[in-house]
Amino acid sequence: MLMTLLAANALAGAPAVPAGYSEIKSANDCVIYAGPKDGAGVAPVWALCTWPDVDAKKLDGLLSNVDAHDTYFSAVGACDCAPADGGSLCHQRNVASGIDDREIDLFMSRAVSGEITYHAWTPAPTQSGAADGNVQAVKSEGKWGITANPAGGSWVTYELYYNPGGSVPSWVIRWFQGAGIADLVGEMREVAQ
Repeated sequence: MLMTLLAANALAGAPAVPAGYSEIKSANDCVIYAGPKDGAGVAPVWALCTWPDVDAKKLDGLLSNVDAHDTYFSAVGACDCAPADGGSLCHQRNVASGIDDREIDLFMSRAVSGEITYHAWTPAPTQSGAADGNVQAVKSEGKWGITANPAGGSWVTYELYYNPGGSVPSWVIRWFQGAGIADLVGEMREVAQ
């Protein structure tokens, strides 16, 4: 199955699996990889998905509606956005069982490169801080890549580097990088079907 996914994505011009990444899970017609841990002990994740039942234009439209991300993803407890030059500034509250909520201000943008439409986010230059009882996330950076499959459906990549800050049990991190990411991409697929 992996070779079929890689071949299909190569034909569409989607990126190859980043060097140094190892497969950790397959779910929701996606293969999920983790990269090398950085100095903070955080590993980025990258997913490669083949979704024959998801229209690329519909998925693009859903991801463009940044104010609605808290209705798509169970890990986003709140998402309040305002237009900004070239994208949107969004304050997100991230939720996960077993830890305090995390908050972060993000700059979200959309760009097209060849046949791939990207929806990216990076920390905003200025952070508004976290509410009492919550923790300021150190970093949330990533992107969705969407390519229409000429045979129907979409090829999708998802990448994320997330440093939650504060104290987080190692089991929560392991869950998030495997089952948590599988759930997240599965939620997006379900909304887009």
